[in-house]
Amino acid sequence: MKKEVSNLKYVIIGNSIAAVGAVEAIRRNDKEGRIVIVGKEKYHVYSRPLISYLLMGKTTEEKMKYRNDDFYRENQCELKLNTTAVRIDPKEKKVILDDGGYETYDRLLVATGSSPVVPPVPGLKEVRNRFTFTSLDDAKALGDTLNENMKGILKVLIVGP
Repeated sequence: MKKEVSNLKYVIIGNSIAAVGAVEAIRRNDKEGRIVIVGKEKYHVYSRPLISYLLMGKTTEEKMKYRNDDFYRENQCELKLNTTAVRIDPKEKKVILDDGGYETYDRLLVATGSSPVVPPVPGLKEVRNRFTFTSLDDAKALGDTLNENMKGILKVLIVGP
């Protein structure tokens, strides 16, 4: 029996846990198709719920990884990390990237997750050190600020659940 080779190109926007699940599902059904992952962060996929544990010193960036270092290579994924998808052109089947390039696709998944909602609080724009708490870069910036100010007086306001 002749083995069929897939010519499909899958583009996944977002390097999230959902994207990992999609890669694994694609590979169960299509061993040959091309998979491109576009992610605005520069990091290997990690567990976002562990961000608070990282700040408390109870875990490391290495232990936050959701899959092993070889995951992308083993699943033949092309990574475009530190790259943002700025527009989708469904007629042309293209994802336009912030660097001026683009990726065409046969199948597209948007797996970007959520974005923090910052309420319109008067005076908030004047606050020098403002952080959301949804990415590894957010956690690093917050940790750096807290470490810099450990000897001084620091006022902290946390808004959210």
